[in-house]
Amino acid sequence: MAGQSGNAGGIYRTVIKPGAALSTITDAMYNEPLTFDVVPGSTADTRIFRLHGPITLSNLFDFQKVLTGGTEKLTILDFTESEYIDSAGLGVILNYYVSGKRRGRTIRLVAVNYRVAELLKLTSANTLIKTYDSIAAAEAAPS
Repeated sequence: MAGQSGNAGGIYRTVIKPGAALSTITDAMYNEPLTFDVVPGSTADTRIFRLHGPITLSNLFDFQKVLTGGTEKLTILDFTESEYIDSAGLGVILNYYVSGKRRGRTIRLVAVNYRVAELLKLTSANTLIKTYDSIAAAEAAPS
């Protein structure tokens, strides 16, 4: 089920609601700040980003700078406390995937919710970037 709302300026926001699992994206959610902690993983070549808040165009620049500044072979993004990502946020992750692949680096996502998983499927990014239920599973997966 899709609903559209618009205004006289011709700007529309479509929210797809397949069921109760997906809620409307509110302006408050979209404009929430993004904070993150970067912690070491189980090996010296692993780093884990613990995300707090959505990854959107309005807040992704510090995240992008830190993400691209690392040299670790494995980067894990923990979405446990991040409910939303927009196309700009996905673009940052995909750019990291492409540049990392050339440098022998891998990125994995952990604990993505239904909304983020659907964006990955819709864009076919799920065929490139793997998701895992836990950090331990992401660290243990073969390269």
